[in-house]
Amino acid sequence: MKIINLLPKDKQRELRYEALFHSLFAAAVAGLASLLLVAVLETGLGVYLSRQQTAVAAQIEQTKRLSNKEENSQLKAVIDGINLQMKDYQDLSNTSPSWSKALHYFAADVPPQVKITTFTADSVKKEINISGYAPAREQVIELYNTINDDKGHFRDINYPLENVARATDVDFHFTFYAQDSVLKPEEEEE
Repeated sequence: MKIINLLPKDKQRELRYEALFHSLFAAAVAGLASLLLVAVLETGLGVYLSRQQTAVAAQIEQTKRLSNKEENSQLKAVIDGINLQMKDYQDLSNTSPSWSKALHYFAADVPPQVKITTFTADSVKKEINISGYAPAREQVIELYNTINDDKGHFRDINYPLENVARATDVDFHFTFYAQDSVLKPEEEEE
C-alpha cells in the first residue's frame, strides 16, 4: 500500500522540518538531561571520594602513631630489660667479695718453689683453704710465716703439724681467713 500525501509541497516540507525540529529538540533535551545527570553524579562521586580520601588519610596517620607507640613500647621494654640486667649485675658485683684481690695478695706471699694445687674460698665465712707441694719443710714454714705476717690481708692461719712432719717432698694444707678490707669491691676502698 502506498501512502499519498495530498498537502501542498510547501506544507509537506514544513511538516518535515517541524518533525525534524521536534526530533532534534527532543534529542537536545535528552542529551542535556543526560549531561546534567552525569555532571550531578560526577560531583557526588567527587565529594564522596574526597571524604573517603580524608578518612583513609586520617586512618593512616592514626595507624602510624599507634605503630610508633607500639614500636616505642617494645624498644622501651628491651631497654628496661637491659637496664635491669645491668642493675642486677651491679648489685651482685657490689655484694660479692672481690676474690681477685685476695688471690693477688696471696700469690705475692707464696715462695718461689712452692706449688699450690688447690685454692678454695668461702665467701660467707671469708675462709680460704689451700693445699699444695713444697720440695722442703723450710719452704712450707716460710709460706706459713709469710701468710701469718701479712696481717693487712689475712688472719688466723692454722698450723697443722703434719705439714712439717716430713723434711722433703712435703704435701701441705692451710686454712686462714681474708681480712674484710681485702674483699671489699673497688669503689668502696679508699
